[in-house]
Amino acid sequence: MIAKCKLCGRVNSLDIVKDSYKPYSIDDSEQYHPIVKFDCRGVEPTAFDPRVGWKAVGTESGTPFDDIDLSEKEWADYDEKASAATEITEVCARFVLSKK
Repeated sequence: MIAKCKLCGRVNSLDIVKDSYKPYSIDDSEQYHPIVKFDCRGVEPTAFDPRVGWKAVGTESGTPFDDIDLSEKEWADYDEKASAATEITEVCARFVLSKK
């Protein structure tokens, strides 16, 4: 993302650091875990809106779930192989400054 300040004309940017994506697993549940790193120049992210396009894998069955919509901060479906409901709830995020 590139944005130019309308007041001073400075160009600011936010880029995803190459190969910084990390999966979030059931073992990470109930705690914050980094999933991506951003290179921010002149901007500071303050909010995260997950929306659509997420993927998950059933923990017991390995069933893939594609194109998950997290815009409501939760999602539920039925895992046929595990004969059980599966869900993602209480989605929250935070940004942590990293000097690396």
